[in-house]
Amino acid sequence: MKQDGKKRPRAVAAPASSAMDDVGGSRSVRRALEIFEFLLKRYGLTAAQTVFIDDNAQNTEAARALGIHTVWFKNAGQCESELEAIFANR
Repeated sequence: MKQDGKKRPRAVAAPASSAMDDVGGSRSVRRALEIFEFLLKRYGLTAAQTVFIDDNAQNTEAARALGIHTVWFKNAGQCESELEAIFANR
């Protein structure tokens, strides 16, 4: 918790990218959902307090389906702006 009394998101770097590389079909989407659920449980996170950033739009869809905030990375400036908007609404 910061001095202003607001909780700040905790950053967790998890090796999800290699497992997420082939998300696309319904079977892969189900697998992606399982991966996200596993990571949330493993690190003690809630979906509403989590942000997933990826350059593959299909991967962000699976995270969003669980209530995870997502950013479809296109460039650093766009990513920063979207993160600022997410954190401003907390």
